[in-house]
Amino acid sequence: MRLARAATRRCRSAYEKRQGRVLWLTWAGIAAVVTVDIGWFYATSWRISESWSTASFAGLAFLAGLLIVAHWTIVEWNELVFMHSVAQCFVMVPATAVLSYLAPSIVFPLIDDKLVGFDAWLGFDWRQYSAWLSSEPQIAHLLSNVYRFAINQILVVLPILCLLRALARVQHFVGGFLVSAVLTIVVATLWPAFGAYSYFNVDLGQMAKSHPPAGFAHLEVLGSIRDGTLRLIDGNMEGLVTFPSFHASVAILLAYAAWPLRQLRPFTFVINGLMVVSAIGEGGHYLADLIAGVAVAAASLVLMRRLLPATKEP
Repeated sequence: MRLARAATRRCRSAYEKRQGRVLWLTWAGIAAVVTVDIGWFYATSWRISESWSTASFAGLAFLAGLLIVAHWTIVEWNELVFMHSVAQCFVMVPATAVLSYLAPSIVFPLIDDKLVGFDAWLGFDWRQYSAWLSSEPQIAHLLSNVYRFAINQILVVLPILCLLRALARVQHFVGGFLVSAVLTIVVATLWPAFGAYSYFNVDLGQMAKSHPPAGFAHLEVLGSIRDGTLRLIDGNMEGLVTFPSFHASVAILLAYAAWPLRQLRPFTFVINGLMVVSAIGEGGHYLADLIAGVAVAAASLVLMRRLLPATKEP
């Protein structure tokens, strides 16, 4: 019995060391994104507002202090990993958002026509779907809310996973989010698109009042970045990426993260399935965007599972 317990402790310790390496590898990836952001500001005419810059530095200082205190006071490994994962989310989301604004200033030809052609090859007609959605205001309103708020699942799923000690899932999600965000930005930079609302010249005034699509919000901003008239980040940021759909990627990552939560599994699958579908009407995405977004998330999860194999989960 003593030998068995000793062996278990050694295995657990070895796995925790592997978790620690992945934890710091994720921090290294986040640091790389932040470094690219800062370097871009210094090398180009891009600027960041003083208020947003001050808030960012204050937030980073607070998180650094919190992690230092946690390392001195927290004994439980799962609590420490959770603290790091939360801090990583707070840093990587604004860091990748900033990068998503900087990257489109490298102007490549738009590929909207190719995405529309791919949709047609699949037999999907975006205009027909949009017309149907506009005729169903209740469904449109539901999908709009899912698109805007379903990502808040993170606030529920990650703490529960921590309590259940499903730390591998937490790290897979956080690392997968970072890898997906970076891949999405790279692909969107090389193969940019404005989205279906712009390509089909949809008039917002003709759409159902209960369906104010988020797919319109980025058009002016993305156009201004591409023509060089916008070079200031003030914290009031829009999602600019059309291809691949990052909403589709996040939906897959959330469904994966919530898999161990058996009682919540049906709900998370439905809500994340709806989040993928909502990206077409609410986000102005092509069907091709969703397929690419799912592929990006799948590739990110494969990478994270190779770095940190999943253990037996609750």
